[in-house]
Amino acid sequence: MSIQSPLTVSGVLVAQDLRVVLDGHEVLHGADLTVAPGETVAVLGAGPDAETPHLLCRVLAGLALPASGWVHRGSHDLTRLSDARRSALRRRDIGVALDNGVLPDLPVLENIALPLLLDGYSHRRAVSHAVDLLDHVGLSGRGARRPDTLSPRDHALVGLARALVTAPHLVVVADPSPRLTEADAADVLDVFLGHCARIGAAVLIATESRATAERCSRRYEVRDGRLVRSPEVHYAPQALL
Repeated sequence: MSIQSPLTVSGVLVAQDLRVVLDGHEVLHGADLTVAPGETVAVLGAGPDAETPHLLCRVLAGLALPASGWVHRGSHDLTRLSDARRSALRRRDIGVALDNGVLPDLPVLENIALPLLLDGYSHRRAVSHAVDLLDHVGLSGRGARRPDTLSPRDHALVGLARALVTAPHLVVVADPSPRLTEADAADVLDVFLGHCARIGAAVLIATESRATAERCSRRYEVRDGRLVRSPEVHYAPQALL
């Protein structure tokens, strides 16, 4: 499968001085974040900050606007685009799986093909790309099934596959691990991160799980409404003596 975005992109998401407000309460104060090409980045939150990574990722994907600050994706500032232009950018260049967006009345194959159909692909072409992706993520033979007949593992993969079908430069997702067993969560992340690496997509994951965050090359944590980069820990041999 090879789909090239028509947009000229730098491959980097850059956000600066973001303030996010929920129900009149500022839950994120002046956050800065960058995502480089092919990088995997986790945003971790727990306790009172558990929902903030998800809200931040909605802003970074152009699904919501911050109270202030800006988000650049390539040459575009998402905070200045109209709803229609943000939607077009997501369809072609940003894969999103932040909510349980799998449609129960559509077969798996149609669910995965939907972003391409919305972007004007013919049904035959969209389905062809979806079939290829089903093979790559280990869902071969499940295309005609309804999502509610699948195992939790396979259901999670359908939502992630739909975010991947356009071969986006950036994929913004909510961690599916809380709905899965530990073994299935590890397997789904293996499949998802492996495919993202294969197509060269950068990944941004909102999570409450440190185990998931540790799978990523860079990690941030929301603490008291502040976005803090988790330090990298390097163990020198002398520390073991």
